[in-house]
Amino acid sequence: MPPGRYLFPKQPCGAEQFSLTVTAANKLTFQHYTFDSAGFPATAKLRYLGNVRISAFHADVDFQEASLPGDTAPYLWPKQSVILVTTHKGKIAITNQYSAHPPARR
Repeated sequence: MPPGRYLFPKQPCGAEQFSLTVTAANKLTFQHYTFDSAGFPATAKLRYLGNVRISAFHADVDFQEASLPGDTAPYLWPKQSVILVTTHKGKIAITNQYSAHPPARR
């Protein structure tokens, strides 16, 4: 590889799967992404849990197409992401939901 910065490592670090769907405009677009990390166990120090032994890392991301006000071209961005980290002390689940509209105020 030529010198420079790269987003992806030279060695595989897990299994990835991309799911595609056909849009109303008859174009392929990302629908879902899954990642399962390899190379465990690994040790880490996590806030509130202290030293842990991580045995698994899993990520799921669903995508959505949306437009910002004033922008005629839609773009692809996450709809929801779910991260699962398994340690010898239990599982940690992190869920994020994304919207082009601000949430309603309470």
